[in-house]
Amino acid sequence: VYVPNGTFFKVVSDKPVQVEFLGSGSGEQLTTTFFTSATGGYVGREFILQGVQSLYLPGDFPGMIYRIYALEDSQVTVTDAAGKEISSQQIKANKFGQVSLAPLVVYRIASTGYIMVESFFLGWGWSPSGTCYYPSPKGGFLGKTFYGSGIDPGIHVETWASFPRPEFVLTSMTEAKITIVDIDAKRKYGDEQIGAVSNVTEHIKVGQMAIESDNPIMLMLRNFGMSYTGLAAGQDAYVYVPTDGVYTGEAYLFAYKDTTVTVDDVQSRLKADDYIPLTS
Repeated sequence: VYVPNGTFFKVVSDKPVQVEFLGSGSGEQLTTTFFTSATGGYVGREFILQGVQSLYLPGDFPGMIYRIYALEDSQVTVTDAAGKEISSQQIKANKFGQVSLAPLVVYRIASTGYIMVESFFLGWGWSPSGTCYYPSPKGGFLGKTFYGSGIDPGIHVETWASFPRPEFVLTSMTEAKITIVDIDAKRKYGDEQIGAVSNVTEHIKVGQMAIESDNPIMLMLRNFGMSYTGLAAGQDAYVYVPTDGVYTGEAYLFAYKDTTVTVDDVQSRLKADDYIPLTS
């Protein structure tokens, strides 16, 4: 389905579906995103998705850019739409596996245990490829635990003119103590502390990371491109929306049902399927 720029749209289906918003139909998409499972959340045992990354990347990026994070010991099998097995691997709890998928091809990822699936790409200056809010394995985007790809120190990330390197932004409504773990090296990478209603910016230079916090936080990878996040009813969060320098962009808040939302002490009532822009 081709959607004109500036269109606000809603997708409704009588059966579970996976919806991906692609910036190109050429099979050369380069993006960072998490995929939803067949049950709707970001954690599950079955994922149906279309490949969004190019198989052949320029420069020194190593490929294998789909990461599977296991929350428990899992046997993970990847098959294409014709039923051909692409990959089968055993992934231990709190470890990850990798797989290379062809662009614009539909795949099924089936696991005996709970997993999360992420595609990850950073680099080459102007490429719109990085912005991503990280979901928590506990559900939603506000949480105390996060898994995902960090900025691998062995990968060259181009910086042109005034364009800074990609970075992670952690935000919290309350004071929070953060521990960052390097999954590859099996050691602690570092500690951070966030003040109440503030954010911390960090270049997390590890290939695969786990983040633990003593209070709920949000985690965002800030680079170029489009992303989305969300809050459940009753949740309060300090949401970072890039509005400075080269990262200046637009943000919109969508209401699934009739909702009262308070943004920076201003209360608004939204009808179901309504939206409002979030000003800078």
